[in-house]
Amino acid sequence: MKSRHVTQYRHPGLWQGSWNHAASLTRLEDGIDTLTRLAPELAQLSQKERWLVLVNPPAFGWKRILQEAGVAMDRILLVRCQDEVEGQWAVEQALCGRTCSAVLAWLPTLAARDWRRLEMASRRAECSGYLFQPRGLTVAPALVSNWIH
Repeated sequence: MKSRHVTQYRHPGLWQGSWNHAASLTRLEDGIDTLTRLAPELAQLSQKERWLVLVNPPAFGWKRILQEAGVAMDRILLVRCQDEVEGQWAVEQALCGRTCSAVLAWLPTLAARDWRRLEMASRRAECSGYLFQPRGLTVAPALVSNWIH
């Protein structure tokens, strides 16, 4: 019997395994209509035994919208952060934690560098990420193509 001894390097700064092209980070326009259009997909994802993570959701009726779409409310993990840095950290941890089916975040301001960091984290993720931001926000031209209306 032939065997090969393969050394695998494990380091938190190195990518482990292959790139996950199924997971993505999508920038969405903040608003009730956008969440309403996304809600049926979230309802399907909530049937899995994984979390739907909501980071800093707004005060508008997100709970009612998700309930009406049939989202399993016991699969929602609500995260409230004190500032943008904590919010970005929470999104990154949720994306890379392998316990979520989707991450929804409301981060009003995000520098191009921070967007890229979250986008890189989403490539390691096994879930999709949705970033809700105000439409009037000034963003780098390279990031405008990531908007979904």
